[in-house]
Amino acid sequence: MQGRTVLPKIVALLHQYIAHLDLQISCAPTNQLKAQLDQGLLDMVIATRSPNSKEGYFLQSSKGVWVKSPEFNYHADMPLPCESWV
Repeated sequence: MQGRTVLPKIVALLHQYIAHLDLQISCAPTNQLKAQLDQGLLDMVIATRSPNSKEGYFLQSSKGVWVKSPEFNYHADMPLPCESWV
């Protein structure tokens, strides 16, 4: 979700300083974007990082949210199920 809130601001700022900028935007998981950046295939990446990482420049933080289906019956004594999209 970072791209939806940070990206428009970054694009506007870049266009302020580089009027004829030809921008191509790609969307992929963070690990793929980092690999492409390391290989020189991308010039810049907006990606998530772990809180203790010193890599890159901090742009924004956001809190995670838990989402459940109406059919899922959660009880306070149950551990929360976790799904990761990496």
